[in-house]
Amino acid sequence: MKKCAVVVLACFPLACTPHAEPGKPASQPAAASSSPKAVSASPAASPPAMVTVPEGQKVVVVRAAPRENIGMLESGLLVVDFGAAGSWKNLTSAIEKRAKQGDLPSLIVILQLTMIAELKARGELDAFFDFWARAHSTGARAVWVLPLGAKSDQQVVALIKKAGFTAHASADDGACFVEVHKPDGSITIGMPGPQL
Repeated sequence: MKKCAVVVLACFPLACTPHAEPGKPASQPAAASSSPKAVSASPAASPPAMVTVPEGQKVVVVRAAPRENIGMLESGLLVVDFGAAGSWKNLTSAIEKRAKQGDLPSLIVILQLTMIAELKARGELDAFFDFWARAHSTGARAVWVLPLGAKSDQQVVALIKKAGFTAHASADDGACFVEVHKPDGSITIGMPGPQL
């Protein structure tokens, strides 16, 4: 086993990157690609977390992104990040379209504090969660992540639960979701923050 820095990189379409591969410098950004699973990246501002990564494994860490986006992870989960103050109606329309086509996998939904403030300021918080309650009633499966300070908004935590979903905080460094890719091709997934 090697001790590697897990460097979380900001990238598009998701704020995620594989970044602790033994034998490769952990600070190297991913190569650019047009594939929806591959991403280009630039280093994030936060210091890297140190973890022990067994030989042949890689770690993918998902963080909240500044802009709204939807992207598929190699594990088959769809990450829906509403960004700092994104257009929730555009993203929920895309989710609704996928659901109607029978192509809606399990979701990781990231809702940042600034987006919560925007929803409240626009008077759209109830409409936002009405969509999610309807989505749950039609079979949508999602785990919500409230990164950093967003976890303290108890009204939003209650609305997530009322809509039928579970919510987690992010890790203290803002990590929202983690995938560990093993040499046998299996992928272990996890929530780095506690359940709310």
